[in-house]
Amino acid sequence: TTLSRTVTITPEQLLSLNGGGFIELLPAPESGKVYYVTSSYLHLDFNTTPYNLAGSIAIYYYDPEIGNDSAAYSGSNVQLSHINGSSSITVVSGDVSGSLTLLPLGIYLVAPSNLSVTQGDSTIKIRLDYKIVDLSL
Repeated sequence: TTLSRTVTITPEQLLSLNGGGFIELLPAPESGKVYYVTSSYLHLDFNTTPYNLAGSIAIYYYDPEIGNDSAAYSGSNVQLSHINGSSSITVVSGDVSGSLTLLPLGIYLVAPSNLSVTQGDSTIKIRLDYKIVDLSL
């Protein structure tokens, strides 16, 4: 069964990633289970001021308690050029977990400590379509 979750990221949340940080997209799964992301969608609903992100943000398996992260899948759906644009956009990514190690962690939008962003006022929605894999099988 494929499940979906959509997270709305406000301009305030995105601007709070200046200098590093994270936003939860999916909480950690139950013990003995992992997420398998089958597709993702990013929609930026342009308002009036484009973002000026300098650096990269990506979607990761992540443990905020220890900061241990590993790429969940390509960050191509959250490229700088997409988020910094001055028009509304929707970006779709296909089977994104395919050849990667699945980790029993939550999935987050993560920014490195060198990220710089000081302006922007558009709302971003990220939708993840995923399956829950039971490791006890």
